[in-house]
Amino acid sequence: MERLLQILAVILLGIAAFFFWRGDSDWLFACVVLSICVFFLSMRFRIKARMLQSEAEQTPDELVEPLPDSEIQEIKDPHLSK
Repeated sequence: MERLLQILAVILLGIAAFFFWRGDSDWLFACVVLSICVFFLSMRFRIKARMLQSEAEQTPDELVEPLPDSEIQEIKDPHLSK
């Protein structure tokens, strides 16, 4: 998706260059704005993928708080306290 949006941004810039060559400033402005929006949308997908990757690389110990020793003992053998 990210690469597709980058390609679309380049295509829109090419179309904007054509409108610049023709002297059509209204369509030039529209294509440049769309191209910039599509580029930043592709950057958003890239950043989100990096964030998800860094979350996936975290070990389960980093995600869960450890239990106190007393609770661990109760979980291991609940009959010891009787």
